[in-house]
Amino acid sequence: MPEMLTAFIANKGLLVRPDGKCLFMRDSGKMPGHAGTAGLWDMPGGRMDIGETDMVKTLARELSEEVGYELPEGSTPEVFSIMTWKNMSDLWICGHFYRIDVDQRFSPTLSDEHDEFIWEFPHKMINKTDSSNAFSCVWKEYIDKYSPDVWQEISSQSSTPVSKDEPVLG
Repeated sequence: MPEMLTAFIANKGLLVRPDGKCLFMRDSGKMPGHAGTAGLWDMPGGRMDIGETDMVKTLARELSEEVGYELPEGSTPEVFSIMTWKNMSDLWICGHFYRIDVDQRFSPTLSDEHDEFIWEFPHKMINKTDSSNAFSCVWKEYIDKYSPDVWQEISSQSSTPVSKDEPVLG
């Protein structure tokens, strides 16, 4: 019988303002298991704790802890991507990525886990996140679903044609 994959479950929230910019945070490297991720950009969220069974409640806890955002009671954010990857510690993670619309006035309060934040369009963050660039696939899925016209815009700003499979940072 083949060996079964063991993976942590992570719930990540892409907080999106009305202007389309999303919240990204820079990892401080101060938390246990984060030494290799210092300086990398991420979105709020994290692993389910032992005993947690509700993914949206886990997401709500993580958003509150990491950026001070309180997910409205009873809300069911839309999952826009699910992917599995190996992190820098060689552990498997199964990530669920949620789109969460926030008010333009929301300003995050960062935990010690992060030392900086930026509101930016996802296509500008491709290849600027984790070292394996696993999240670049997530940003591409988000763009394909919510703003596919951005690929045309990126191509028009480049001297050579660009496809969604070969993004240009800008």
